Amino acid sequence: SRYLYDQYPYDTLPKYPTGAAILLGTEPLHYIASQRDKLVRYRVDDVAVGIWLKDQHCSFQPMNVSVYPYRVPNDSVVVNPANFNEMHKLQNPVGDEFTLQVCQETCLCEGSPNSRPECFSDFSNQKYQDIIPRAVI
Repeated sequence: SRYLYDQYPYDTLPKYPTGAAILLGTEPLHYIASQRDKLVRYRVDDVAVGIWLKDQHCSFQPMNVSVYPYRVPNDSVVVNPANFNEMHKLQNPVGDEFTLQVCQETCLCEGSPNSRPECFSDFSNQKYQDIIPRAVI
């Protein structure tokens, strides 16, 4: 692979999960945890999971993952980032799609009236801000 040319010596990568979230079952998770000191730390985490599990007979199932969605689709399995109230709405859906707080307060969500091409670059170069509280104490 051109991304791991110096870490993975083969021309073709094994099947691997892609996207913003990976949901692992008990067996693959146990395998990775039990082998963690022996596993190569690849710089591309999606690919690493595929390489680590290539001989474990895992199946990959596509899921609808929404990252910074302006409107959260009702069939999303993973939504990121979500605050406490939004997590509650996602667990107890009532009505139509809704807009995440992050999309109302930043330019990060594609399709938002606030979005702009340079937003992610500008945002990633700013001092860290925890704009989405995820725990209520």
